[in-house]
This record gives sequence, structure tokens and C-alpha cells, in this order.
Amino acid sequence: MKKIFFIFFLIFSCNKVVKEEVLEIEDFGKLENNGIVVTTINSDLNQFYINFYTEKSEKSKAIIFHPEKNIIIDEKAENNFHSIKIEQYYELTVFQLLSSIELLDKKIVKITIPRKLPYKIAIFGGYSENEESYLKFAKLIGDELPVATIHTGNLIKKPKNKTQWTKFINNSQDFMVNSLFIPALSEKDMMIESIYNLLNYNSKIRSYNYNSMKIITIDEGIDLSKNSTDMEKLEEELSKFSEWKVVVFNRNPFYQDEKHVKEINENLIPILEKNKVALYLTKSRKGYERYIRKTITYVGISINENSLKNIDKKFLVNLEEKANFITCEVTKKRLLFKVYDSSKNVIEEFQIIE
Repeated sequence: MKKIFFIFFLIFSCNKVVKEEVLEIEDFGKLENNGIVVTTINSDLNQFYINFYTEKSEKSKAIIFHPEKNIIIDEKAENNFHSIKIEQYYELTVFQLLSSIELLDKKIVKITIPRKLPYKIAIFGGYSENEESYLKFAKLIGDELPVATIHTGNLIKKPKNKTQWTKFINNSQDFMVNSLFIPALSEKDMMIESIYNLLNYNSKIRSYNYNSMKIITIDEGIDLSKNSTDMEKLEEELSKFSEWKVVVFNRNPFYQDEKHVKEINENLIPILEKNKVALYLTKSRKGYERYIRKTITYVGISINENSLKNIDKKFLVNLEEKANFITCEVTKKRLLFKVYDSSKNVIEEFQIIE
């Protein structure tokens, strides 16, 4: 087993100390016998991909169930990595995988791209070192039957440990088989190329155009400087849509010791305010945080609990230390939120009104 150690030095700027954590990353294992991840790279959501790895190369297939005639999609070649493209014909698409892998064989998947209001999305973030606790959260999220599950980044603790990735995906099947998975990746999440392949991503800024809602995820590593190509691309995406706009980014603009916090507040946030973004979803170090600044509601969320310090409390509305997840019901005039702890107790309810 190879161990890689990253040591970050203190950076002194404007009499403030910025300190990044010391990371120990184990580089071993492989992605194998995974459950599935359903993603899309098409912003209009008229096609999506069933992605998974198998230990041995094989040809898998999918059967799409239709009222008139089922459609069978066969892979053309044997592979370890599988990405089966599904065209979305109806609001609800139901398909079944056929594979030599017992975990995958005859698995039924139901993906809804809603054409009517209301509908529900789920939101969570961070990782849990307790497998039993994570499985509980995954089931609670799955039971809500969201059309999409958003993750705000930091999916696992040791991102070069492919065995941990396999376990994360397998343990997430309660919601993976019924919703599109929409994560905003942190720098750590992107440390191995195979994860970008698994999610089928080709850009660090991605948009998802749901009925009355546009979700934009931003991966870490984009150029946050003023008038950069990335900032221009983001503004162009935001300007195309006039209804609910949601941005997901792993960097919390209220953490004063956060990397790039100055650029985020000086360059990114003004673009979001100008384009009337309603909701900014991000990470939390201590469970759940909600802020309101001008016209944007900021929500930090995590199923992990760490120390919370060096935050700007000027715009803080609520802070809860419990691990949590959120559901959001989307309507034409309101976004209705419920924040739950691991026992399905409601921590907070709030709404954003048009």
C-alpha cells in the first residue's frame, strides 16, 4: 500500500492566517462490482447515462420498458467501465440492467424528469465515517423519492482509495436508482480520473434544466478571477434562464479562512446576485448553516460534524450541529424546504418566495 502525504504551509495575507488541513491519502484498491450512478451531461435532460464498473470485462445491456414495445440496448464491446446512454421519451423512464454481476443483474431503475409541478429534490453533503449512519441517511433520502439528489462535495474521506469509492456508490443505491445524482466536486473528489469517467463529466461547470428550476454545479479548480473564461461561461448559463436558479459549489463564502474566499465574494457572488440566483448550496463543517445576504439564501449542509470556527456570522440565520439532509419541493412561486436529522426529525422548515 502506497501512502501519499500532503503538507500545506501557512499563508500570510492581510494579517490573516489561512491553514489547510493535512491530508493522508491511501492510494490503493480499484473500482469494482459497483452499484450504478445515473448522470447526464445534457442540460435539457433528454438523455442520461447508466454508469458502473465491473471487476471483469463484459457486455451489459439495458431494457427500457415502454407501453408499446420494450427497447433493448446492448453494449457493443466488453469493458470494465460501462456507460449506457438512455434517451428520455416519457416523464418517467423505467429500465432494467442485465449483467453477469449479481449486484447489478435485473436491477430496476426509475428516473423521472418532471414535466409538471410540484416535484422534490434532495440535498446533502460531506461524508460519514460510520457506514451504518451513512446507510441510514441514504435510505431516508431514497424514501423521499426525489427526482434529483444534490451533493455539495467531499464525497469520501480518502479520495484516492478506490475501495472507498466502491463502497460509497454501493451504499448510495437507495437514492441512486431513483434519481439523477448531481454532485459539485471538491478538489479531493477529483484526485482520480476514473471518478470523472464514472460521472461522465467533461466540464467543471454543468447545468441541469428542470421544470421551472436551473441547477448549476461548479467543481473546484475553476478560474475565479474577474472576467475569466469560467466566469463568463457561468454568467452565460445563468442568463439563459428566468425562473428558479440554484448554484452548488463546495466553497463556503462565509468561511473567513476558506481558500479563495476573497475571489468568491468579490468575483463570483456579484455574478450570482446580478442574475438573480435564489439559492447557493455549499458545504458545512458542523451540520447545517443558513445565511441570507441580499437576495440569495445560502445553505451549508453536511452529514459530517467537525469544528466550526472563523465564520462570518453577520448574515447567519440558523446554525444546527446535527448531521442532516434537506428536501426541497419546487413550485412555481415558492421553494419549500425541510431540514431533517438522522432520525427524520425536522430541524427547520423555511421557504424562498419568488
